[in-house]
Amino acid sequence: MKHPLRNIAKGAGIVLFGIIISKFLGYLYRIIIARLGPEAYGELSLGLAVFGILSIVSILGLDMGILRYISIYKSKNQNEQIKGTITFAMKTTVTIAIILGTLLFIFANQISTFFFHTENITILIKIIAFALPFEAIRVITVNTFKAFSKIQYDVYTRILTENTLKIILTLIFIQLGLSVTGAILAFTLSIIISTIFSLTVLQTKVFKLTNKIKSICKRKEVLLYSIPLLFNSLTIMIITWIDTLMLGFFRTTAEVGIYNAAIPTAKLILILPTAMIGLFIPTISEYLDNKTQLRRLFYITTKWILIINLLFLSLAIIFSQELLTILFGSQYTAGYIALTILITGYFINGLVYTSRDILMLLKKSKIILIATLIGGTLNIILNYILIPIYGFNGAAMATAISLIILSLILFIKTKIKLINFKLIKVFIVGALSALLTYYIITLITIQNQILLVLTGTIIMLTIYPIALYITNSFEKQDITIMKTIRSKLK
Repeated sequence: MKHPLRNIAKGAGIVLFGIIISKFLGYLYRIIIARLGPEAYGELSLGLAVFGILSIVSILGLDMGILRYISIYKSKNQNEQIKGTITFAMKTTVTIAIILGTLLFIFANQISTFFFHTENITILIKIIAFALPFEAIRVITVNTFKAFSKIQYDVYTRILTENTLKIILTLIFIQLGLSVTGAILAFTLSIIISTIFSLTVLQTKVFKLTNKIKSICKRKEVLLYSIPLLFNSLTIMIITWIDTLMLGFFRTTAEVGIYNAAIPTAKLILILPTAMIGLFIPTISEYLDNKTQLRRLFYITTKWILIINLLFLSLAIIFSQELLTILFGSQYTAGYIALTILITGYFINGLVYTSRDILMLLKKSKIILIATLIGGTLNIILNYILIPIYGFNGAAMATAISLIILSLILFIKTKIKLINFKLIKVFIVGALSALLTYYIITLITIQNQILLVLTGTIIMLTIYPIALYITNSFEKQDITIMKTIRSKLK
């Protein structure tokens, strides 16, 4: 057990660093735009929603196909199959992306006026259409890095380069008076430059596509595996963006802006699960035939996600109003209830984040498809019912309920017995630590919101680990992970 655990813990360093930087820079980008006002920020969010859904369609699920098949071919040193699979995925996705980008550019005005009742988004949609083919190439390239266990190149080319450029260019364009148009232009240019960089790294550091070896690709097999996952990814993207789109349809762009201050804040709780999943997949692929080992890896991964995310969930709920005010401004404070609802949904989703990938590796893509279709359909129905009544709080409820049901279905279908007394004890310890922290905070009079949040964080960071230690919540496997992380930090 120590070997795979150490692999996960060692790799978690660069992955976690990359994801934290990515989330921070992406979050900073949104904060910068949010300062232009809820309406401008809402317009940007609607443009990104359209782009997000179409980019998933253009990729056709081949990002997951790349991750699985190249991982297998790499272990067998089958370079012909590796080259053939990568080139097939790139050609296919780029072709679809060009078609969709062209249609998006042509019908930008109709989309803007019919769906969002404003012409302001037309120029944003036209600009972002140019990014679709580059996004398709980049996604395939990034998943190739992951398949080769070269996740650091994803950090360099996408996470650092793209996000840094996006912020710098946004600030420049805003200073030039381009406002939200400048922000979407910065978004598009950063994707283009990041794609060129990632292709260069793929060619020189990971796998040379211009080599003279023959290309071999089981196209039908790859597509039959990938296409069901397209619907999975598309449904997840619908769950992610349909609330924003339907909120834009039924309400105002200002409400879209407030809601999109809450939702990226809630999604920060997925940082650790996302980091773990990039390391979990290559590791568990070696143990698919060993159910005992698979269960232990699943259990330990879930336990650490629970331990760390309970801390973030508690602080986000206790200081929901203060966080939105500090980060986005007083205009966005009204979204605190939506933030509380959303982060609860994403917390539960994060706990069983690995369920989908276990099913994927076990070739149970139909189960994933059915589950995500249920979640996506439910999300649309709930948004349709709740948004006209409750606005962005209704959108938050729809998203949280859909995520929870989707997560539970996938978890149950793995047929891995996971919940035990240790996990329940960790949850109880975390909940009691949060309640004690909240009680202490109510006894303290601090007017400055930043100082109040910092004080509450210090209190929680003091109480929670001590409570875990006193209740004997750590096991031998936990000690192995902590020792590995400590040695890496040194």
